[in-house]
Amino acid sequence: MKFMKEYLTGISLCAALLLAGGCSNENDMTNSNGNPVPLTVRATAGSFEEVPETGKSDAPATRTPTEDGNTTTFATGDAIGIFAIKDGAIVDGISNSKLTYSEGADGAAGSWNPEEGTALYWYEGVSYVAYYPYTDGITINATKTTDEIIASLGGNGKLQPAADQSAADGSAYTASDLMTASATSADITTNTSGERFLSLKFTHRFSLLVLVPRISEYIAPAGATYTYWGTTADNHANSVTLNGIIPYRMADGSFRAIVPPTTTASTLHGNYKDEAGRMVNFRSTPYSSGFTSGGCYTLTVTRSQPGVTPERKVAVGDFYMQNGMIVAGSKETLTAEEKVNCIGIVFKVGTGNQDKVSHYDGKLTAIQGYAVSLGQTSESWGAASRRWTGTSWAEYFGYIYTKNMLAAMAEGYSFPACKWCVEYTPKPTGVTSGWHFPSNMPVADFTSNAATLNTYLNKVGGTIISGWYITSTEATSEGENYCTLKQPNDGTTYKIGKGERRNVRAILTF
Repeated sequence: MKFMKEYLTGISLCAALLLAGGCSNENDMTNSNGNPVPLTVRATAGSFEEVPETGKSDAPATRTPTEDGNTTTFATGDAIGIFAIKDGAIVDGISNSKLTYSEGADGAAGSWNPEEGTALYWYEGVSYVAYYPYTDGITINATKTTDEIIASLGGNGKLQPAADQSAADGSAYTASDLMTASATSADITTNTSGERFLSLKFTHRFSLLVLVPRISEYIAPAGATYTYWGTTADNHANSVTLNGIIPYRMADGSFRAIVPPTTTASTLHGNYKDEAGRMVNFRSTPYSSGFTSGGCYTLTVTRSQPGVTPERKVAVGDFYMQNGMIVAGSKETLTAEEKVNCIGIVFKVGTGNQDKVSHYDGKLTAIQGYAVSLGQTSESWGAASRRWTGTSWAEYFGYIYTKNMLAAMAEGYSFPACKWCVEYTPKPTGVTSGWHFPSNMPVADFTSNAATLNTYLNKVGGTIISGWYITSTEATSEGENYCTLKQPNDGTTYKIGKGERRNVRAILTF
């Protein structure tokens, strides 16, 4: 089996009819010539769907590059088992009947070949259950419902994922990928020639775990709470264990394992060795709903190479990734993956004036810097009935002011700019304060350096810093009705009515 694209194949099964004792004989359903009507089966396979981590914004599967993608095709020699059921009984001995796939020549549709003496015909009221990979000795209870039968296949001990899926030809890995499909006579269509077609859509019963080992471009200084994004595949990773499975290594250097679904919070975890035999341990943040059938769960693990990777401090203009990692702003061209994962630009390094770790409700253990959002909007400050935040012009108090406004919002007051900042997406999943509405000083810092920051914003398709920006700081005079206002390359702080709309950008502390 291959993982590349959706497949569509046609199969026509009309060998000699084999009847089994104790099974239903439905061969009275014939065409105008008095002959049984064969079924042509058309099959498609659903993809593994990329599942974001808990608290992470939805993301397409392209966020994690894999050589062949997450969808499925069959290869010559693959086999499925099929059951035909009516009124709680097997029909015509079609019980775990084996169909083997042959790829078509020159792009033609492939075909499935039954074993000698087996055929599949159309009958009214018959339902069908199929599964991959074919395994000898699989039985079902035909008196059960279709859902119960499929559930029994998922729980069948003969169809569970292998503990070692690392075979170089991928055979153990693909054989672990249980897929099932079902259809009824109502799903059968007929063309103008009277041919009947049974459509089967296979879905994955288990979950796909993907480990992407990377080597970072730089090492962060001792004590730093950030790390650098890995830009090179770690081809030295060996002796890999992923959730207790020895996984299959893809050509792109990633590792894949098929595992049963779970119903409680679950993580990707395990370890591997580097080129020097050092153990690299890893664990993802928990997926609160567990691993679902057909879900794909990806973890990128980045390590440095001691004695090889240079040390580097975070700098203004660095690209801040959704998972909290850093890509150096000095990088000329970012990869497509880096661009789609970048959520902000670092505009200040170190602790802002009078900012403290204690301001952040236990979210941070140190303050390394601040990043500004790639996007912006035009909004008003909001409720002008009284003072809500404060008049600190020179301090980094945006997180505190945001908390004040959120508390007032819970009482029914409206603060559109603050609301936009807090809800800005993509949301960070690393160790950060989360997005908040910046006070006067942070806005002064990113607007005064707009020309430099815009160079980096352009690299990732962000909106350049331009125009007037409101802040979460209230004006010293008439603060009930006015907030402060900044613009690029202008050291003056202005004030504007809280009901006036101007540009807004979110920031985060990391």
